[in-house]
Amino acid sequence: MSEGKATTETEVRFHYQKSPLYRTIHADGATASSTPKGYAALTFYNERGVIPKVTSRPILDSGDGPEVTLGQEVVIESLDGVMRQLETTVMLDPEMIQELAGLLQRMADNLNGRIESSEEERE
Repeated sequence: MSEGKATTETEVRFHYQKSPLYRTIHADGATASSTPKGYAALTFYNERGVIPKVTSRPILDSGDGPEVTLGQEVVIESLDGVMRQLETTVMLDPEMIQELAGLLQRMADNLNGRIESSEEERE
């Protein structure tokens, strides 16, 4: 039987291959909205402190050579708060939402079971 074909008439074999654009991301959270065509747009984000947009350092001594001595860096322009950097959006139809919800619930139950087991072992 050639590769990728069913091993029996009641079985389908699935093969997995990473896309050239595949990457692993860290997610601190997610947000979702619905589209006019009935899909959910699930966007994952990570959180970090804000990075200044503009800084400045005074020149303290230019000397005679090409080297200069710079003073303390001063933030000129920056946002306040926390940055939520949007990493990726996944479009899901209602059926896929149900499948994903079930998968995530099973994973949460499994992970919670592991945590509870190790807490019991420590007692």
